[in-house]
Amino acid sequence: MAGRWDDLSFEMKELHHQHLDTGIAELAELYDILKKRAAPTAIATVELPLKASSVFDATVRFLENQIGRLAQMEGRTVEVYAAGKLDGGERKALENRIGRDATASTVYVILGSAS
Repeated sequence: MAGRWDDLSFEMKELHHQHLDTGIAELAELYDILKKRAAPTAIATVELPLKASSVFDATVRFLENQIGRLAQMEGRTVEVYAAGKLDGGERKALENRIGRDATASTVYVILGSAS
């Protein structure tokens, strides 16, 4: 299959589609919990099952997109950070804010209240 995407031409030789379990609970429920506590912001941590780096990164992006979509509908802001991708100072600041050390699988979700 050949095609174009903006200015890029491509040819797909193989497509392997695979459904993966993200290990994340219901995201709408997480969003509702954060929303109730956002005055002006709320922070939560999500512990993802340790998986290959590419799967972990894709799961973090999925989490950010889904929570972000819910927040955007209500004029709220959302920030999502994988602890392992933060520099030492940023990670320590968030650890102090939540009151516990992060692990390699910790993801921070910060929801800001509506303007």
